[in-house]
Amino acid sequence: MSDAETSAPAVAADAPKVSLGALRHRDFRILWTAVVISSVGTWMHIVAQGWLMYQLTNSAFWLGLVGLMRAIPLLGFPLFGGVVADRVQRTRVLYVTQTAAESMAVALAVVTAVGVVQPWHVLLFSFASAAVLAFDGPAREALLPDLIAPADMMSAISLNSWAFNGAMLIGPALAAMLLPSIGIAGMFALNAISFGAVLIALPLLHAKGGVVPLGSARHNMAEGLRYVANHPAILALVMMTATVSLLGRSYGQLMPVFARDFLDLDAAGMSFLYTVAGLGTCAVGVVLVFLHDLRLKGRLAIGGALIFAVALLLFAISRSLWFSQIVLFVAGGALIAFSTSVTTLLQRLTPRELRGRVMSVNTIAWQGLEYVGVLVTGTLATVWAAPPVVAGAAVVIVIVITAIAIHQKGVAALE
Repeated sequence: MSDAETSAPAVAADAPKVSLGALRHRDFRILWTAVVISSVGTWMHIVAQGWLMYQLTNSAFWLGLVGLMRAIPLLGFPLFGGVVADRVQRTRVLYVTQTAAESMAVALAVVTAVGVVQPWHVLLFSFASAAVLAFDGPAREALLPDLIAPADMMSAISLNSWAFNGAMLIGPALAAMLLPSIGIAGMFALNAISFGAVLIALPLLHAKGGVVPLGSARHNMAEGLRYVANHPAILALVMMTATVSLLGRSYGQLMPVFARDFLDLDAAGMSFLYTVAGLGTCAVGVVLVFLHDLRLKGRLAIGGALIFAVALLLFAISRSLWFSQIVLFVAGGALIAFSTSVTTLLQRLTPRELRGRVMSVNTIAWQGLEYVGVLVTGTLATVWAAPPVVAGAAVVIVIVITAIAIHQKGVAALE
């Protein structure tokens, strides 16, 4: 039994307790701190890349192509990544993926700095970085329970979500301040440097993760898919994730369109919109971190998805900057409540030896389908404009999530 498990407090049966949660555990603190630093660099990169592509092409369709290039590997590769995460030491997998991501960010910074960057460079980077993420995501999520006590699962997942989504608060703000002085290439270079934090942290971890299932890799992959298909609650959670990701998360990729064409903002103003959504993420994320044994997570997942969809609808029809900021704040908070509760439930419902493969299916639903949605909405936005496309997607989310909740009533009762 690990130190984390022996030091875990008793879980209350009637009410959530407030504590330090996952931050009590040394290995988790080390890795999480590194991921926060890396995520800030990633958000600086996201802001700079979106602005660069829109400057180069002046087209929402090209923003959609960026999504396609990320969608292809995130749809096909995570199943292999899940098998690797269950067969290979997970910290080794992360070391390889972080090194590769750092190298690619350096390459994009160089071609941008020397003035030869073309749209296809951005597309190539998007494809390659997503291919790396397809192996990084399942390994990182599968490693998480080895770093903490079971009672701190929701706290840890909340912190992990906060590390990326909450970095939306810092990264875009830094990008707004630094873009005028160091330029887009400088943003890419800072992202490359930020990966070093994770590379430094990995050798310091005591827990390494990873198991070796019997049978071939193909058999292991099929076993993971069968497990998801044969467990109605897990399947319903994955379907909810797919719906929110495919139809809702693409609004972030279209932010340059909303910012410049409908809210009359420049690059700094666009960065602030990301920051406001990050504030909502941070506010709700902090609550979830310290209420680590919150019950009825199924209801939280359903409610978070519905509130996110309504906020997205209001953002799509808004032409007021202050109102847009309010609904983006709500959307950010609702989205982290949804994703945290779903991921926590999946981790709890899945046995350790299948964890990497089940989380790889969720990676496809959460990350791969997001970029399919980006392609679809980016294409439709060139025909009907961004607001009606995003508004229509939000309405469909409400319909589908409601239908899943009614058809699979057990989801709302999950704890």
